Amino acid sequence: MLAHVETTHNAYHQIGPLAHLALAYQAQGQVDDALEALELSVGLAQPGGFIRTFVDLGPLMASLLYRLAERGAIPDYINQYIRQVLAAFPKAEGEGETMRRIRETARAELIEPLTERESEVLLFLSRGLSNKETARELSISPLTVKRHTINLYGKLQVHSRKEAVARAKALGILPPD
Repeated sequence: MLAHVETTHNAYHQIGPLAHLALAYQAQGQVDDALEALELSVGLAQPGGFIRTFVDLGPLMASLLYRLAERGAIPDYINQYIRQVLAAFPKAEGEGETMRRIRETARAELIEPLTERESEVLLFLSRGLSNKETARELSISPLTVKRHTINLYGKLQVHSRKEAVARAKALGILPPD
């Protein structure tokens, strides 16, 4: 099937067969070939944002995607796309620490991006300024700072200033200490 769709030069129809080929290679113990086929599939799927194609293939596909993400020899935009796909998989039993971290990051990356003002407020949060102090610095009201802080909590999926700063550092929004 893959040979046929390659002759038609239809990238869309190559995504699924390449993903299946990756699983077949994995089942035969040919992990390098599996990751190579999967990388091609993901590269073709990324511009269209195809997610269901991979999720429908189940936990074996998720484990291959985790391995591809951990390999690190792929461009950042592909790695970010892999994280989006992984975020769509249901949580697996016995999920390891690395997988849990990747899943958390993936879910966090799917949230709405911060506005410029929210980014400014986040920077002042990281410096330990109060709402009144932040309001003074930004020439806005403390209630507006509070609203931006609440929006930040929702977007970062946290419940406190300390958690917001920690999550922002983990995601690379704020520089590490």
